Amino acid sequence: MNNSDKKITELPIATELQPNDVLAIVQNGLTSQVSLATLREELKLQLSVPQARIKVARDSKGLNDGHDTVFASWEGSDTNFLKFNPEFWLYRYRKADVAKLKNPIKGSEENGGKDTFYLARKKRFVHPSHMHGKDEGPGKSVSNLYRGEQIVVIDGEKELLPARATEWPVEKVPYRETLLSIEPWKYFKLKGQSGQETLHPKEFPLERQPVPKGAHSGNARMVVFKVRIAIDNPANDPKQPKLFGPFSETFIFFPHRVNGRFVNLKCYLGEEAAPSLRRRMKEFTKT
Repeated sequence: MNNSDKKITELPIATELQPNDVLAIVQNGLTSQVSLATLREELKLQLSVPQARIKVARDSKGLNDGHDTVFASWEGSDTNFLKFNPEFWLYRYRKADVAKLKNPIKGSEENGGKDTFYLARKKRFVHPSHMHGKDEGPGKSVSNLYRGEQIVVIDGEKELLPARATEWPVEKVPYRETLLSIEPWKYFKLKGQSGQETLHPKEFPLERQPVPKGAHSGNARMVVFKVRIAIDNPANDPKQPKLFGPFSETFIFFPHRVNGRFVNLKCYLGEEAAPSLRRRMKEFTKT
């Protein structure tokens, strides 16, 4: 006897089901049998995660100490993704680099007997850890992914970066905007400052130009971001605990100068930026 032979009142509750249990599915008057594992995979394939939409707001009223703010929203009629703890995740552009990694098997022949090895990594957008993985209190969602601390190398020394917010809950209503509290000044420093030191929004205007924090920033003058929606994987796959929607449009923060002084951090979407900035953003928008 399987589940297709039982009355509805005799069926087990969802938490008692096993992956190989067979379920009776009725669609358009037709009944078919499918295992719970197969049904999960089908739901995973059918689930549509919308693209994050970005809006930049000028701080004309001084509510953010003059620095621009960013809002995210979504649009569409398919709301199934809302059942799976959707969040906006921030991604920062990172140049190609070479990572020095520990060899999990010391002295392995595959690695020539060395304790470390080097891995070339292409340019990419990476998701920084959220607040160093620390819980922000009741009602605040902190993912179990990317809980590592944000470490960079400055002048040959490892430095712990300030805790940054990189994940925010998604509104349940389409077009309703979520404020992304990016705190862009935490991504910049003055030359000579350590990674642990952070600019304060009220320090502006500055005589010296702030430069982006983070390894491999080179001579960059701006930080480059995208956002996408992350949801819990309905298939409960530990190897892929999150599913993602498409990336949003690229946006940047850069120090804005007036009369020789850097007065605030301005934000632009790709097509809004001045021609000189658009040329510099070209490589990011294609990544």
